[in-house]
Amino acid sequence: TGSLLIPDKILKISSGCFKECGFNGILTLPGGLEEIGDYAFYNTTFKGELNIPLSVVVIGPSAFYSTDFNGTLVLPKDIISLGSSAFAFLDVSKKQIFKKSKIAFFDISFNSFSNSS
Repeated sequence: TGSLLIPDKILKISSGCFKECGFNGILTLPGGLEEIGDYAFYNTTFKGELNIPLSVVVIGPSAFYSTDFNGTLVLPKDIISLGSSAFAFLDVSKKQIFKKSKIAFFDISFNSFSNSS
């Protein structure tokens, strides 16, 4: 329960780090974060926007699979790799995806956003 504030000195969120965690607060990712590992927030619930820091360049497979939050999803423009099912079954009200992104088409798995609303 409560909010999750990840310290600024964290550069990578490891695989499965917050898998299936439920908290009812706000998720705040550090400004210098570079990588979000596989299944990092798999099947997690939280409130507010999901603002991926501009410094993130890699989002692993199933990183936010079946994640439930209210708000807007904003991906950074310099992201270079988006894993398979990274945002599959994501329930989000608004998306701002790849706005002026440098990500190449071949770096996006064909099902990165499968069954997302």
